[in-house]
Amino acid sequence: MNSRPGRAIEIQTYEGTGIPNFIDPDPSPQFIALCRRSNGMTSLMRARVTILGPPTGRYNCHGLVFGCRRTNIPPGNQPDAVNVDDLLRRDEYNPVASPQVGDIIIYRSTSGEIDHTGYIIRIEVLGKLRVIFVWSKWGALEEFEHEENTSPYQDCRIEYWRLR
Repeated sequence: MNSRPGRAIEIQTYEGTGIPNFIDPDPSPQFIALCRRSNGMTSLMRARVTILGPPTGRYNCHGLVFGCRRTNIPPGNQPDAVNVDDLLRRDEYNPVASPQVGDIIIYRSTSGEIDHTGYIIRIEVLGKLRVIFVWSKWGALEEFEHEENTSPYQDCRIEYWRLR
């Protein structure tokens, strides 16, 4: 259980710029149930999805990727929001057309905002088809292993980024 919510930790980009962050309390069982009932989560949970970690308020998807599972990094629609595009630039990531294991996956909304981030953890080749598997955290819910197109962010454009 997360016993130290309501604080932040010192975290910086590779170039030394501070990254706003916070730690939330763990979600209640009622909140988890509500999240799972909304946004088609029930059908997603039945899909080819593997739970990798418990629900927590300690970190979100951006905190998983850029904060080593230690903190929430607020997305563009929250106070003290972090511009993830700026974070990618400051951490020296570059977009790539063909992902490899270890690259970052970005889910970009139609408005251009980055809604979700995760890691490429496995690529299966089935004939001419490449199936890309992602490790990500869905809000205050669990960490999941899922196919890149099986997530609550299905309406987003997918991009791949690699450390320079």
